[in-house]
Amino acid sequence: MRLKPPLRLAAGVSAAERQLLRRQLMRLVWPTLVENILQTTLGVANLMMVGRLGADPLAGVALANQVLMLLIVFFSGLAVGTTALVAHATGARDRTRADKTLAQSFLLGLIVAMAVSLLGVVLAEPILRFLGASPAVARAGGLYLQINAAATPFLMVMLVGNGALRGAGDTRTPMTITAAINALNLALSYVLIFGAFGLPGQGVLGAAWALTAARLLGATLVLGILASQAAMVRLRWQWLWPPDGPALAQILTVGGPAALESAFIQIGMLAFSAIGLALGTAAYAAQSILLNISSLSFLPGFAFSVAATTLVGQSLGARRPDQATASAWEALRAGLL
Repeated sequence: MRLKPPLRLAAGVSAAERQLLRRQLMRLVWPTLVENILQTTLGVANLMMVGRLGADPLAGVALANQVLMLLIVFFSGLAVGTTALVAHATGARDRTRADKTLAQSFLLGLIVAMAVSLLGVVLAEPILRFLGASPAVARAGGLYLQINAAATPFLMVMLVGNGALRGAGDTRTPMTITAAINALNLALSYVLIFGAFGLPGQGVLGAAWALTAARLLGATLVLGILASQAAMVRLRWQWLWPPDGPALAQILTVGGPAALESAFIQIGMLAFSAIGLALGTAAYAAQSILLNISSLSFLPGFAFSVAATTLVGQSLGARRPDQATASAWEALRAGLL
């Protein structure tokens, strides 16, 4: 059976426009999909390297990553809000509003990132113990979580900055940045975890420092690109301060529900992890590896959702709600296939 959008929703969109939407959709989708695959395979590769250190380090790193994902849900929501609002401004050809949204998103993200860093550094090990981790797992995961929590501002810059680029219609730059930081992370992880080139192996600590260095590189690249004259959306430092109340309220209105959605998902994943820990460290370590592998199945859906967010936002900004509906429908249909 061929799926068709309701006529009242598709009114005003010609066959030629629909064909153009399909091409734009795929142009946005494939770089996002490649980027997500790189991120996921990187996580699996890192767990494989840490896994050679034993079940306790592997379980500690996996659990620390789960906690970190909960701590940074706000930035995921902020990135969604930034993407949507920048896309709307781009569709309306309002470059000033797009740039101001980016600057205010960074301001809000930086304030929250500082609080998250402090919370993660101080409470890393107690949180892991609360979830049922053994002393050995809590020690290994606590060190890993502390270092990564301290580097939260770098991660925030990447999430929000890449979200703004996607909203402006540029999904290739985030893909390229992700490829670069993945290459650095893998190389440094091998060297720092096991020791090479005269450097001693640092185990879990080495994995944490490698990831931090990669995120620092990613944040530097994102800031450099956004500050350039050729950027599709540009970071203008004069708009970082003072806070713009209406702009911040709009960002929170759009990004807040997305952050809550991510929080509920991550709380569920943490509860699932606690159940796995109750079965023993080895069982939880195996569970973590399988969850990372199974997450590959989510990636196409996420890629189409990012493309839909961009196209719908740009269409609404251009005052084409009919085209926005058609964009959403095309993304849904292609994603289902």
